[in-house]
Amino acid sequence: MPSRRQVLAAVGGSSVAFAGCSGMTDQGPTVAHDPGTATDTEWRMGAHDRQSTGYAPDALAPRDEVRERWGTYVDHPSGRPIVAEGRVVVPATGSLTAYDLGTGDEVWSVDLDPGSWPPAPTVVDDTLYVPARETLLALSLADGSERWRRDLPRESYVAPVTSHDDRHLYVGCHDGTVIAVAPETGDEQWSGEVFGPVTTLTSDLPTLYVGTQGGEVYAVDGDGTTDGELQGRWRRKVGSKVQSVAMGRNRTAFVGSFGGSTRRLNTGVHAGTDHWAFEDGPTTDTDLVVTRDLVVVCNQGSITALSTADGGEVWRSEAGVFAPPAAAGDTLYVGEDERVAAYDLDTGDRRWTHSTFGRAVGGVAVAEGAVFSIARDEKTYRLYALESA
Repeated sequence: MPSRRQVLAAVGGSSVAFAGCSGMTDQGPTVAHDPGTATDTEWRMGAHDRQSTGYAPDALAPRDEVRERWGTYVDHPSGRPIVAEGRVVVPATGSLTAYDLGTGDEVWSVDLDPGSWPPAPTVVDDTLYVPARETLLALSLADGSERWRRDLPRESYVAPVTSHDDRHLYVGCHDGTVIAVAPETGDEQWSGEVFGPVTTLTSDLPTLYVGTQGGEVYAVDGDGTTDGELQGRWRRKVGSKVQSVAMGRNRTAFVGSFGGSTRRLNTGVHAGTDHWAFEDGPTTDTDLVVTRDLVVVCNQGSITALSTADGGEVWRSEAGVFAPPAAAGDTLYVGEDERVAAYDLDTGDRRWTHSTFGRAVGGVAVAEGAVFSIARDEKTYRLYALESA
């Protein structure tokens, strides 16, 4: 493996519906978001897709009042639930458990390396991929049986992503190693290193974007090279730990850093430079949500929607968000303190809330007409499936 210098020195709840109370500014989305209508959508990756948008534009999801489809107690979650092939899969400390989408009944559970902190898994076809400490596992989504495993050079806490054609599965490790493996076999295709622990991965043809704990974003060739080494396109220091890299229209890259600014980076001419930066606005504690015209920034004090075009503030809500959010159609879904809440993407008006028995953890997913969120009460955790009332 080349050196770093060689690589890139170049309890049931209640629901309340709302109307009004907008925090909208003079600037709004170019075109209003449409409600989703598709009933057969899934959430197959931690941030929904390989571009890490956190947004399912076509998904039908609750817009008005909601009710619990079901709720079930789960182990300590370590990442966002994913939804695919009739399963809701929850990563937890030392385990991975699948629940029936319709009933919430446990379907299977797999013990992982004790003390492991697996991120949200990634699903391709009928196979689930998840890192657990220094091991990458491929499991059957149907029954949890193991298909293959491979060692990693260091532990990985980052949700893996795939290339646009699913030929590569990308994994980022805590020592800065980035590996591409064949999804069918786990065989290494190429590897390389960046400076510092990898915190996020995003794929957008033909580039893989790597965020690090040291506050750098790397753009590398997603196909590697004929000699199997990672090839850098550009590299940019953005401040503190990179929380999220999410792609928008026309391959635009949006970056949120912990305690730092949210920015849009150029990816064509002048690649890696700022197109805009929201320097004095709120910082992000978690994943960004990127729609056609908005990038949504969440932290424990507020939700802010910015224009993707110029970074101008569109609306703001004084609400605390404690887990990665999700959006579907024309609605944003967030986990707050003792409730799940839905907001109008265009105006910031709160559509509804549903009380939970504790603070949100893990993250929110939207699929199959429902919203999935986990809440914590001391050492007890409950997964909620919410649908239209």
